[in-house]
Formats: sequence, C-alpha cells, structure tokens
Amino acid sequence: MLNTPHKDLVRATFALFLLAHGIAHFVGFGHAWRLLTPDPYVYRTTLFGSHLDVGDIGMRTLGVVWIILGLGFVGVSAAALLKTPWWMGAAGAVATASFVMCALQRPDASVGLALNAIIIVALLAVARLSQLAAS
Repeated sequence: MLNTPHKDLVRATFALFLLAHGIAHFVGFGHAWRLLTPDPYVYRTTLFGSHLDVGDIGMRTLGVVWIILGLGFVGVSAAALLKTPWWMGAAGAVATASFVMCALQRPDASVGLALNAIIIVALLAVARLSQLAAS
C-alpha cells in the first residue's frame, strides 16, 4: 500500500467499505432463498436480464454464492484492518467474482456492479502507484 501520512485511515475506511459491501451480499442470499419480508426485488429465476432461465434451484445455488462472496468481503475487510500482506490480492479476487455475479443478475444488481468496478479500479490504482513509488 502507498506510504502516505494517512494510510492507516485510508485502509480502515476502505476496509469498512468492503465490510458494508459484504453485508449487502447477504441480501442476494435472502432474495434467492425467499427469506426477505418484504423483498425489495421481484423474484426471478432468470439471468442476463431475462435471457437465461436457471429455475428455482439455480437461483438458490447463486444465493449460496452470494453468501460465500459476502463472507469473503468480510474476511478481506478484517485482513485489511490486520494489515496482512495478501489482503489487496484477495479483495481483488472477491470483487472480481462479485462483479461477475452482479453482471449475471443485472438489472437488480447494477449498483453492486458499479461498486465492484470501483473496488477493482481502486485496488489496481493503489498497486500501480505502490510499484511506481518503489522504483
């Protein structure tokens, strides 16, 4: 990570953002398993808008993926706060998988798609700036 006077504050703020994003993934699980009352989204069994019907079992399977990704974001948030050397790579991997999930479930997950893009770009920018500062 960059060596700035406020790097701990920036890391902690980013970690809280990752935590909040991870918690938001639990909504995807609750929606897929029809646990939300009231559910803010119309229940669908289709992906890519409405081009691919995966049925109820397919949606429940994706719901499990949502919760795994949510737990992944919670984990990388903790890793960032603990200053582990691998947290940025893990955050990039989880955000990329989440980006794919959001793309599958557009338009309902469009906000998540944008947030994942922001996370990925921020991680890439910090990694590149760190490389430049080291050389």
